[in-house]
Amino acid sequence: MEQGSPNAGMEAAVLTPDQRHRLAAALEQYLDADKPGQGVYGLLRRAADAAIYDQVRGWGCQPHPPEAATGMIHVLIPPEDMQKLLALADISEQQAIAYLVVHLPRAVRNYVLKLPMHRPGSLYERAKQHFPCVAADRSKG
Repeated sequence: MEQGSPNAGMEAAVLTPDQRHRLAAALEQYLDADKPGQGVYGLLRRAADAAIYDQVRGWGCQPHPPEAATGMIHVLIPPEDMQKLLALADISEQQAIAYLVVHLPRAVRNYVLKLPMHRPGSLYERAKQHFPCVAADRSKG
């Protein structure tokens, strides 16, 4: 491939099915963590600090959330957390960013969709504070 090609480096970002599966599982586990500063609530806190809270919160209630900007991924997932995701999926940061731009919003949406079924009541009540669709309708659209 030529150096100046518009698709330069894209091959490096392509994930195998196994890598996609491992990264999806690692991302789901990452969002489900319930320790201070971690999980979806840590993500929302970092989003609030970066003035993108409403956008990230909106992912949880939109049936087809829009892609995230690359810069958002760097803001929302701290370097030490990114390194853990990379290690779990055995991929490069470039591959992870390319995946997360599309799939982080979807993963937040999936987290919200599972709330009443797989989470204790206290987490459901906490989610209602952040995701208006949970408070308005338990079916979450």
